[in-house]
Amino acid sequence: MNDTFQSKCRSRVVLLTGFEPFGGSTLNPAWEAARTLDGLALAEDVRVTAVQLPVVWETAGARLRAAIEQHQPLMVVCVGRGGEQIALERVARNTAGAKLDNAGQMPAAEVIRADGPQEYQTRFDLEALQAGLSAAGIPAVISTDAGNYLCNWTYYHCLDWLSAADPDIPALFVHVPPVGEAEALDKAKLDQIIDCLKIVLADCWKQHAGWSA
Repeated sequence: MNDTFQSKCRSRVVLLTGFEPFGGSTLNPAWEAARTLDGLALAEDVRVTAVQLPVVWETAGARLRAAIEQHQPLMVVCVGRGGEQIALERVARNTAGAKLDNAGQMPAAEVIRADGPQEYQTRFDLEALQAGLSAAGIPAVISTDAGNYLCNWTYYHCLDWLSAADPDIPALFVHVPPVGEAEALDKAKLDQIIDCLKIVLADCWKQHAGWSA
């Protein structure tokens, strides 16, 4: 384990991340939702802290790690823009696609860590999370493919680093659908994403509290 990380006093923070806009978009629903939930209370002394991540191969993982080291969270939930369905991602794979980032760069290699495991899986019970969303009238799927762009890249970095630094900190990645552009925002879709993340965060916290009891 990372002694420096372990030696710090754990705060009562849940880290929520969302990406900056990319691919010519004027907004990213992941960050729009995450920043709205900054400061959300999950328990009397537990608050959400939202952090924006860059869509840049070289710095996305480092920015997430810096946020974890700074805030010492109890758990981490990362959010990214995906397809038309809300997707709870079970797996992060040790692969990187040959896709340009916001800096116009490709990943340095086809794998994220040359000596790393092929994949990591979240500890959260995704079926329970999916059931909670369904009960609220919000459809979601459980996915085993987080893609090969910055979403999977960041998810793998997160789980890989936490596995060594502090395995007791669970993490999850959630893909959310697009909501249009800043000048033509589908507010109803964004509101549903915000409601979805509120439920996911609350249910993840209940699971985490149950493990710690």
